[in-house]
Amino acid sequence: MPKPAPSFGSLCAKAVFVAKKTAKDLNLPFTIKHAADIIDQLDEDRAKAIPAEAVQRPKRNAVSRSELFNALALAVNINPSEATRAIKATIAVAVADIESVTPGLTPDEIRRRADAYRRKHRDWPLTPTSLAKYWGEFGQATGLTYAAKEETPPDGWQEALKSIYQEDPATASYLISLGWSKLGKDMKAAINKRCPQPI
Repeated sequence: MPKPAPSFGSLCAKAVFVAKKTAKDLNLPFTIKHAADIIDQLDEDRAKAIPAEAVQRPKRNAVSRSELFNALALAVNINPSEATRAIKATIAVAVADIESVTPGLTPDEIRRRADAYRRKHRDWPLTPTSLAKYWGEFGQATGLTYAAKEETPPDGWQEALKSIYQEDPATASYLISLGWSKLGKDMKAAINKRCPQPI
């Protein structure tokens, strides 16, 4: 049986590892920007190797890679500003791997899938690599993720929340900034009662 082709993420990891080792041997600096440049170059090379007619490449994500990097770091409880070079490389490779199968990836999607991972695999550690490995487990054919199916906010939820906190707009703004998925069950129920019901 032929060996399966390595994933884009594993190719990126190997390239970054080799480049980092070479830089160390030559006593040169190696930063997260160097790793990101390597991954971007691999992505460009991969695009050139595939005939344009064979695959329609999705448009480049409107969200910057640094936003996705920070979202993944925070989702696995790592402070991006205190991450070591080794963990930065791991996060960058995981983001590239996830982004290669999820066009239009957003920080919110990373948070939702990380939350779903924690709920489903309570005893497993959540790392950038483990989230990338099980990423597809939380997707749905309809385009809704496992977590989004459970946590999709109703239309008009922000206005409904503001109406609950008419006297305290600062609290309303804070709760909206947290996002729907972070609200408690009772709060969601109160909001749902005030949201316009679909016809």
